[in-house]
Amino acid sequence: FGIITTERELYDENGNLKLPVSVGIERAKLSAEEIKVRRNKLNILKNTSIITGTILAGYIAYGPIATFALSSVSFDKIKHPTIEQTAKVPRQDLVINSSFGKLPAWFFKSNNGNKIVLLAHPLNHNKSFEAPLIEALTDKGYNVLTFDFPMHGESKVIKLGAISYGINESKIVLDVLKFIEAQGYEEIVLVGQSMGAVSSIKAAANYSGKLKIKGIAAHAAYATIKPAFHNVGQNKLKIFDLQNDLGTYLGGLTGGVDYDSFDIRGDVEKLNQEDIPIIYGWGGKDDILPKSVIDPLIKLAKPTDVVKIYKNSEHTDFTSPERINDVVSFVSGHMGQ
Repeated sequence: FGIITTERELYDENGNLKLPVSVGIERAKLSAEEIKVRRNKLNILKNTSIITGTILAGYIAYGPIATFALSSVSFDKIKHPTIEQTAKVPRQDLVINSSFGKLPAWFFKSNNGNKIVLLAHPLNHNKSFEAPLIEALTDKGYNVLTFDFPMHGESKVIKLGAISYGINESKIVLDVLKFIEAQGYEEIVLVGQSMGAVSSIKAAANYSGKLKIKGIAAHAAYATIKPAFHNVGQNKLKIFDLQNDLGTYLGGLTGGVDYDSFDIRGDVEKLNQEDIPIIYGWGGKDDILPKSVIDPLIKLAKPTDVVKIYKNSEHTDFTSPERINDVVSFVSGHMGQ
């Protein structure tokens, strides 16, 4: 704004116009009205700079702030129901070591066999999420393991990149599969919803151990992350849009997460080549992810796979008797007792 620099140079303590010696001849030529106009422009510039700087700082800091805020505000508030009230099999509390720290886990041992069902919960839930399914599976004599993803439930892990909608969570499921293998189990069915479903599919495709994966029950899975959570942004609070738009940049801040390249269709194709059966489920009342997000996976379904739409179910579904019966039937049909 030219030769006028600060308001302090122009006005004394009583608000009267003053010109210090340093302003020179050119400044002395300015009228009081011209000075006021320039003063207003200067104030506008200051205010604009402050607002712009605040927005930019918030925009850049969104990833880390959201990560920690969600851990303290949302996930830690979720209470665990008492599973003993529903499952007849006593619960065993375990801790599983993973690449993202210790995972609190519950194990329900129904028999001494070598078969087990692994449950993976969705975002903003915890290992107690599938309590009715745990009851149904243990009633049928199946061993069941369920755990808390980092920054969920009873997990004490607070780490950037720990919440990545299936990217790093799939690595965690892979760690859990290795843990199960070390316990001597030979056959497994994975059951997951939303983030848990995506994580289970990707982990199964990248697992190379001795466990025989007999099937995957995936409810509300999504092929890619950005389109899926762009829709969340449109329908909900738009908190995901910011992170997705800055996915590449914030990836470095949130633990190397690359939202742009994440796509599980290649993983599904690999599972298809290995002839691993999958049941794809979706809720007809899902107001978070539209069916168009699930369709790319359904297009890859094998003739032996199952595609089921639960008309009265929402995005996540843990109480529907229809879905519970379908999962139990899927487990018994592909793994037996």
